[in-house]
Amino acid sequence: MDGGEKEVVKVEAKDVDEVIERIRKNSSEKSEVKRAAKAGDEAVIDFTGKKDGVAFEGGSAKEYGLKLGDGQFIPGFEEGVIGHKAGEEFDLKLIFPEDYHAENLAGQDVVFTVKLHKVNELKLPELNDEFAAKCGPFTEMKEVKADIKREFTAQKEREADEKFKDALVGELAEKSKVSLPEFLVEDQLRSIERDLTQNLMYSGLSLDSYLKTQGFR
Repeated sequence: MDGGEKEVVKVEAKDVDEVIERIRKNSSEKSEVKRAAKAGDEAVIDFTGKKDGVAFEGGSAKEYGLKLGDGQFIPGFEEGVIGHKAGEEFDLKLIFPEDYHAENLAGQDVVFTVKLHKVNELKLPELNDEFAAKCGPFTEMKEVKADIKREFTAQKEREADEKFKDALVGELAEKSKVSLPEFLVEDQLRSIERDLTQNLMYSGLSLDSYLKTQGFR
């Protein structure tokens, strides 16, 4: 059995910086402002999405904190909120991307009715010793970076191990006429869920909140 070679793991400085920037954004200080919303703000909104006048599953939420400019929602949504003030209610006529995961919505014209409750200005914390202390048992930013690099390397090592194992299992499946044991299938599913959960954690999301935004719950 060949199976190829295991991928060599390497974590770049930019990988660590990206994680720190996400942590920094999630640690932003919020202060309510009365001006119109702009990119970089958090807009607290209610929204209901309708297709052909009928609300579709997963397209509604109450008092949702949306960071404008992060690209969390379909194209045009966040841009449509920018420029509005708290108390305003408005409709956004949008089109779902052709490659959207839900086939019943892919490429479809929809209307989102949005009510803007509050606009929060987000102030990013400085990358100093005080910020390091908030990240864990650290006193300096270099300790935070070292810890993230260590965790990132361990994650990539696990991913490389799983990828290598997947290749071996795939090769075995191709050469074997016998069905794969159920425990192997379950093991692969657990591995996929674990990796997805860890990747979402680095993005500041939980698996449950991710599934909700994707319309699965």
